[in-house]
Amino acid sequence: MKEATLWEGMKLLVRSALLVLLLARVYVVSAADSGTLLVLNKSDNTVSLIDLSSKKVIATIPTGVGPHEVAVSPDGKIAVIANYGTGQQPGSTLTTIDVPGKNPLKTIDLGEYRRPHGITWLKDGEVAVTAEGSKALLIVNVSTGKVLSAVPTDQNVSHMVVVSPKHHRAFVANIGSGSVTVIDLSAKKKIADIQTGAGAEGIDISPDEKEVWVTNRAANTVSVIDVLSLKVTTTLESKDFPIRVKFTPGGKLVLVSNARWGVSRFLMRQPKKRSGGYQCRSKQTSPAARHRESLAVSLGRVLCRWAYSSHRKSVTHSWPTPTPTS
Repeated sequence: MKEATLWEGMKLLVRSALLVLLLARVYVVSAADSGTLLVLNKSDNTVSLIDLSSKKVIATIPTGVGPHEVAVSPDGKIAVIANYGTGQQPGSTLTTIDVPGKNPLKTIDLGEYRRPHGITWLKDGEVAVTAEGSKALLIVNVSTGKVLSAVPTDQNVSHMVVVSPKHHRAFVANIGSGSVTVIDLSAKKKIADIQTGAGAEGIDISPDEKEVWVTNRAANTVSVIDVLSLKVTTTLESKDFPIRVKFTPGGKLVLVSNARWGVSRFLMRQPKKRSGGYQCRSKQTSPAARHRESLAVSLGRVLCRWAYSSHRKSVTHSWPTPTPTS
């Protein structure tokens, strides 16, 4: 009886998550004439722009070698692509794209800094970019193309980054060191390294900016970090090979993808009353979804990242942020 009740609850949870996706899409479609899907073609060194209303590729634009990640500006106008390079050819550039105009803008040379990967927008037209090959987090002005600062992480394979605007902090997941580096964005210096687990890769911050969740792919765990204390408060089991984590807009659910298991986990963020832990639910995905890496939804923007067994692609689905009405 308990199993039946649990499964019914899981089905309701999945329906709720799908409803969130549907409502987000309807809302943003009504606020814009059309949406644009950005697909990074790593092997082809291009980015494809897909018009969602017609479901057709409307432009394919050259990038640098090995484009891995893309971040779209809050207004949906500019995309910045991190050109990671290949195993034999480390990348050191960013490509900027005019999304509405469907044109390349310029290539930003990062100089000595190698293998840019994780990327996110900051205020004032700046982006934060991890440089795996240089063990650093870069702050880059997109308009001028200048590297404003480089903060050493001194950790191996600094892969992904999220920021807390409220606390002026950046959190960098370091795969090789199994840690998260915390950086003060105002002082441009490292605050701490937090050990989370082997293969710390996926990372996201809760909408209220109170927690950072990290997927430790080699440890098969997810760590929850308190943003203020910078302590790991909870560690959850998540088999097998968790590589991405994303919060839903309200912050109550967290989506974790497990690359080797074909299972998507929906983690309920509300702590249990007695144990103080986190409730965890999972549902077997179809074979076609086994290579899905991550999915996230936010106001004005839906982000997806997919990995195919034969050809990896990164995908960003960008909509202009709606203007609030009174």
